[in-house]
Amino acid sequence: VGGEPVMRRLLCPPRLAALLLAPALTACADDILLVGAFDGPDATAGLGVGADSIVEDSFFKVSDDTFKLYYDNMIVRRNVVWQMDNGMVFQLSWNLNNDASGIRVSDIDVIRVEHYREANNRAVFGSIHGGSADLSDYVFEDIRIEGPIWRLVKLTALQTPWSRSPTSGTISDLLFRDISVEGPVLQANEIKTLEDTGRFEDITFENLTIGGTLITSPAEANFDIDPNSTSNIRFIP
Repeated sequence: VGGEPVMRRLLCPPRLAALLLAPALTACADDILLVGAFDGPDATAGLGVGADSIVEDSFFKVSDDTFKLYYDNMIVRRNVVWQMDNGMVFQLSWNLNNDASGIRVSDIDVIRVEHYREANNRAVFGSIHGGSADLSDYVFEDIRIEGPIWRLVKLTALQTPWSRSPTSGTISDLLFRDISVEGPVLQANEIKTLEDTGRFEDITFENLTIGGTLITSPAEANFDIDPNSTSNIRFIP
């Protein structure tokens, strides 16, 4: 990213809490090896970078959210992920109050997901949207996930003790294209608000396969979609 900070060939120690940059900082991160092979209250989170950043050609083994997709025009591509018990691989919002759009994620291999117990962040893709942000124009494509996994999608709006807004914004215009899950997916997928605010609109799953089966309807992938807080959720070949 011309003239911006570059992180390259960086080996991060297991006790690093997270690899985080200031939200306003644009960076190019590649050839990162982040291994946080432990769980608990000090578990290692993934990578947080600012708007217009690129994260590529790296390996992450962490026990909190791996990719925090919180800022405009982020690009995440050609990475390998080993997700431990806590956190999501792709977290769209954790009480986010700043609007974000134009995020592109592609060519990712999720080689293991160790979720084994229920919590609000146990999914590959998801949000805990307890903030006022409006999030739109996210594209996820060419993502390969080895199984079994606990849950593929958990897009929720939920006020938490860390929310700084009494209302949740809208998450819209999401495209999941060419997503393959070796399967099985053990728990129901969710797109819903768990409060009286927040909406999910215009979400498309194109060429989603689970266990080799092409998914063309919510029922085929055990999706729990709240009709009162969602609109135009599509599954197409």
